[in-house]
Amino acid sequence: NDIAALLREDQLLKELKSPHTPWIGFTRFTDLTPTFRPTYRFDIGTNIYDTSEKHRIPSYTDRIMYWTKSAAMKQKIETTQFQSIESVMSSDHKPVQWIGSIPVRVVVPEKMVAVIDTLSTRVATLGLERVSSAKTTVSVASLDFGRQSFHHCHAKRSVVLTNLGDCTASVRLFRQSSETSHGLWLRVSPSSFDVLPGSSVEIAIESVIDRTALNWIGGWIPGKGLASVQIKSQLLMHVVNGPLHTIECTIVVLPSVFGNTLENIVRLEGMPCLEGYAKAVSVSASGSSSFGTTNTTTSNAAAGAVTATAPTTDRPRLPKELWFLCDAVFKRGLKFPNLFTEAGSQEACSEVMAFLDAHSEPLPDTFPIDAVASCILMFLSSLQDPIIPGSQYQNALYSIRIGGKAPLLFVHQQLPPLHANVFLYVASLMNFILRPQYTASNELSPQIVAQVMAQVLMPRPQSSIVSSGSGGGGGNGISGGPAGVTSQQVRMT
Repeated sequence: NDIAALLREDQLLKELKSPHTPWIGFTRFTDLTPTFRPTYRFDIGTNIYDTSEKHRIPSYTDRIMYWTKSAAMKQKIETTQFQSIESVMSSDHKPVQWIGSIPVRVVVPEKMVAVIDTLSTRVATLGLERVSSAKTTVSVASLDFGRQSFHHCHAKRSVVLTNLGDCTASVRLFRQSSETSHGLWLRVSPSSFDVLPGSSVEIAIESVIDRTALNWIGGWIPGKGLASVQIKSQLLMHVVNGPLHTIECTIVVLPSVFGNTLENIVRLEGMPCLEGYAKAVSVSASGSSSFGTTNTTTSNAAAGAVTATAPTTDRPRLPKELWFLCDAVFKRGLKFPNLFTEAGSQEACSEVMAFLDAHSEPLPDTFPIDAVASCILMFLSSLQDPIIPGSQYQNALYSIRIGGKAPLLFVHQQLPPLHANVFLYVASLMNFILRPQYTASNELSPQIVAQVMAQVLMPRPQSSIVSSGSGGGGGNGISGGPAGVTSQQVRMT
């Protein structure tokens, strides 16, 4: 009956607070937090929790959530009663009941006639052209989101738009897609709205550094002495029949092995990510450097000679950060219940990711193993190029249909060597975890592992995030995540 202790471990509440939730827009909902006992799972016909051989853990699976378009409307929602009905015993769930009041906008004929008469009088007095011209101001012209990284990226700022005119102002926000990041790190709510004369609307702007927002990171190479990158993106507020407001948003992005490319990660060799990006590595005439030996090739571009460096076989062929994560699971997590199927807390995952970026050593035993397992999935799913690239997705499916040795031949012959090494390493760990002496405790099966790993190793190819054509508006819609976002946490349902 300790409801507060149960809610501290509630998955829904954790997901609502997570900046990396795959359910874009989900965090705008408000949860009616339970004040009663968990509603699942009961023995049918009783008020007794599961006594079967599975002994399922009681949980809050029956929830009521709500969403409102404006904060003012949200404040008007009142709860009279919120309870579970334990007298219903026909199911293994207990129904949840909410009784309260919700504001509903309706047309009052008398007031509508009065408003029309008032507007008609203004039109006659001021002139139609003056009434139809919107006059708006914004509270700030620039926003600074500070220093952010993949695992620390939930900074929030706000802008207030005020309507000083005599007519309703219709506003829509866009990203200006002329710079490298296309402004994909910005999340705005609301992205379109109307403002009555004399009223103001507060616009919430949030920074989210995820795989999509880092689609430019392949050009940010370690060893160039560039410890951070400053990005300036423009938010455009278009007011119909009114001014165009520009908000300059600035963020300083710190490097991370999460959301990066495999090629950049292995370039770090034995050096921590933050140190590797901050250090300027000089390449000698023989091609050797403190990062190891490189082969140097030169090609001519239109703007002049461009020198590119490519790793040789002397470079490590497996990211050390992935090894540290898998090693921790191998040493401490083989018998951990619900391994890879229940995510660790967002706070613990962020601590693991921050440690891997700052250190080049095995993970301390103090990190929870469920957070370590979640970070393995996060590492794989956030790679800019999936382990099985989109161009090879259909070939991978074809090899699976053929069966036999075809999938192994596909990995060895068609995947890039680095991708193949990572695939085989992860597959070997999964094969070890599925040994009978461990599955009795970790509750995994080949089917579960296949489902979880397929989503992070070979995600279904998505369309381009930023439209290069003239149709549809491409990546300028900013109320939710842009198309092509890969889920950053995998949860079994």
